[in-house]
Amino acid sequence: MLLLVYLASFLYSFHYALPLYIESSFISQFLSTEEMVGVVFSIAAFITVISTFFFPRILRRFGNYHTTLTIMGLEIATLLSLAIFSVPFVVIGLFVLHQALYSLIFLNLDTFVESYSDDHATGSIRGVFMTVLNIAIAIAPFLAGLMLSDHDFWKIYLAAAIFMTLCFLVIAKNFKSY
Repeated sequence: MLLLVYLASFLYSFHYALPLYIESSFISQFLSTEEMVGVVFSIAAFITVISTFFFPRILRRFGNYHTTLTIMGLEIATLLSLAIFSVPFVVIGLFVLHQALYSLIFLNLDTFVESYSDDHATGSIRGVFMTVLNIAIAIAPFLAGLMLSDHDFWKIYLAAAIFMTLCFLVIAKNFKSY
């Protein structure tokens, strides 16, 4: 099962890293000033902190499997919407939601890693987990750079949605009995 968690983690990380270095440029085209970019990221960080605070309650109530699929489904819909919409207030709201969702998905994946880890091998298992995440983070921005031309940010968000969908499918198919 750990190999499947690693695969899902790689796909998740690839989805996360594709738009990583273009997000401020993307969101700035919907704001009146460059200074507002920081405000939007700050709002997203605040919402992420609040969401993280309530996250253990959600996990206890619905379980990690169902919570993961729900959050991943929302993330896919959010990424597709970011690729399609161009109404500023809609895009800003979706962007903030995206920022919070990808942080929560990391917590879900970390929960899977923890549950499939033997106590005596936790360090090496987490080391592999972090390596898998970072390999995708190293590769994905290069691919995003190849895809991006003339501010076609929608391509990046569409590709991120595809990778998130693949991650969703790995979790949905293989962790039903979790």
